Amino acid sequence: MNTIKLPTVFISHSSVQKPFVEQLRAKIGSSYTIVDKYSFESARLLQNEINIAIGKTDFFVLLISDEALNSSWVDYEVRMIRELVDEDKLQFLPFVIDPSVEITDV
Repeated sequence: MNTIKLPTVFISHSSVQKPFVEQLRAKIGSSYTIVDKYSFESARLLQNEINIAIGKTDFFVLLISDEALNSSWVDYEVRMIRELVDEDKLQFLPFVIDPSVEITDV
């Protein structure tokens, strides 16, 4: 019997957008999402955990807000996916969720 791997979604965001992320996670399904609050242990090396999680995910969703554009963690995550996107190993899905951000800011 073959098992089907269900796609996973890594949600990159600023901590300011936690309420939005909670709603998105509920709609997608918690077993299909990787969100820092639920997926990473604060006592462990966060960069290593992010790298491992990104390597296992199918979709990288970037929730673009002013805070996300200024977040060193979001910047780190985006830099980590560049090669995976170039090699078609990961789908990059950016979404502007902050009305103050214009597409020229991204």
